[in-house]
Amino acid sequence: MRARHRKRTILLALTSTHHGFYRGAARYAAEHDWHVVADMVYDATIPLGWKGDGILSFVGHWDELAKYVLSAGIPAVEISSVRKDLGIPCVIEDNEAIGRLGAEHLLERNLRNFVWAPFWDDPVNEERFQGFATSVRTAGYDCVRLLPVNTRRSARLSRHMNWTLRRRWVIHTIRSLRYPLGIFCYNDCVAADIVDACIEAGIRIPDQVAVLGVDNDPVICDCVQVPLSSVRHDLEGMAYEAAALLDRLMNGEPPPDIPKRIAPKGVVTRKSTETPGRRGPRRC
Repeated sequence: MRARHRKRTILLALTSTHHGFYRGAARYAAEHDWHVVADMVYDATIPLGWKGDGILSFVGHWDELAKYVLSAGIPAVEISSVRKDLGIPCVIEDNEAIGRLGAEHLLERNLRNFVWAPFWDDPVNEERFQGFATSVRTAGYDCVRLLPVNTRRSARLSRHMNWTLRRRWVIHTIRSLRYPLGIFCYNDCVAADIVDACIEAGIRIPDQVAVLGVDNDPVICDCVQVPLSSVRHDLEGMAYEAAALLDRLMNGEPPPDIPKRIAPKGVVTRKSTETPGRRGPRRC
């Protein structure tokens, strides 16, 4: 009698991230007969004592999870370039390409005034800003930076205690700039917050301010008061390629010298940027 095939058991150490990662990992797992442990998706609790064959992680800024992944002693692949200090193989996003795509989309709408709205004060936000700002400056314009929603030093403080102050500052900054204005945001979460701030302040979207997010998350983009245009960040493709890399590592292959970089897949246009910028009133 033939020995029964033992499925590989893979931990999805994915929390506080986009559901596109789940789809990409699940698609590869189904194609390759993996058993997936997805407890962390539901309870965000590190499974101390868990035993398996490999880990797909998005550590982000969670140091405790980083220590767990590094100490697990099994192959692991990080999905993202947020933590370049981990020293484990990773599949990364092309952040500068995301920034360039955002700039191209807003420039095509005849906008001349630009804002960058970050989420964290980290290298990934900086790379997207550089891609965006370089393209905008090449076209002959400049852009203003807003404060990040969170900081690595005090994420809880910045998110909860300073929300009102930051909202006032965002509205004040947007009102002080010339219209029509294009705001490119690190992700859809930040973009939804900008849309909400503009509505609170009586600023018209998209006539006075066009808002563009990243991730194309339908849970956010289709449910804000003004449907949100967004760069199609290929999160599903990132997770699928990360799973393929993990498979190779579990087979004993060496990690690549250079991480694979996954390009964005265009922009999905919704109401938040669908009107050309020249139709909005200009401010002197």
